[in-house]
Amino acid sequence: MLLTLAGTCAALLILLPFLPWYAADLPGGTVRVSGIGASGELWIVPPMGVAALAGAMFAVRFRRSLAAALTVALAGGLAAGWSLRNAAVIPVRAVVEQAGGTAVVEAQVTLEPAAPLAVVAGALTALAGGLIALRVWMTP
Repeated sequence: MLLTLAGTCAALLILLPFLPWYAADLPGGTVRVSGIGASGELWIVPPMGVAALAGAMFAVRFRRSLAAALTVALAGGLAAGWSLRNAAVIPVRAVVEQAGGTAVVEAQVTLEPAAPLAVVAGALTALAGGLIALRVWMTP
């Protein structure tokens, strides 16, 4: 069950940064931007999801692999931390390009559901990986 949770959440970590993370209501309508497209800082999350997924698949193949379980935990923790950093302090602002030049518009940038879901998926991946590692370490 823990391996299924780790694998599912790791797969979410691969997908979620490409979904809309930020939205702003501008005079022309609502603009939604993906996590990777908006700040460029979330490029690290999908590779961490791949590492966690690979660790989970390796742990399925070799049940006693402490290294695989720790890989899942570490990758999930890094993805959760980086996602939390970009969800807690929104690193984007609304910029409108007009014929006269570029203008920064005072618009409230809000989070879309993919942002907190990525934080939760990373935390659950780290937790599952840690519990798998603990189980491997404690079993004689």
